[in-house]
Amino acid sequence: MGLRCAIVPPTPVPYREPLFRALSERPDLDICVIYQSAGQPSWDVPAEWFPSEHPYPATHLSSWQRRRAGRTPMLWPRGIERALSGAHPDCVVVWEYGAASLRALAWCRRHRRAYVIFTECTPVIDAMLPAGSSRCTAGWPGMRTR
Repeated sequence: MGLRCAIVPPTPVPYREPLFRALSERPDLDICVIYQSAGQPSWDVPAEWFPSEHPYPATHLSSWQRRRAGRTPMLWPRGIERALSGAHPDCVVVWEYGAASLRALAWCRRHRRAYVIFTECTPVIDAMLPAGSSRCTAGWPGMRTR
């Protein structure tokens, strides 16, 4: 058994399945994917587009979601701290910035676990992000930016 890693993306989407499958096949990693939600009803895709079965350990939390015109909805997943405690991770990888990433950060600090923010953003869109998204990481001890 390798490094225990909890990965906390927003929702299951087909294009991330190969990544998580490959990570789960590594002998030096023991992953658990904790999805913040099983789907996002505000996306313009059918519900069956979101995978419900996975070839790796995964949990789908229920979430309160707030739609935002032209943007990804805001998610507030229920039970994220309980799911993290159940996974017993050495490291938690969260997606972008939001309620789940801040709650996971607090959990990691309490339990003295490593914390990583994964972003699919590139420096090109930094100017398009709300000011709070870049400011929210500026004061985190040990946080490295590009």
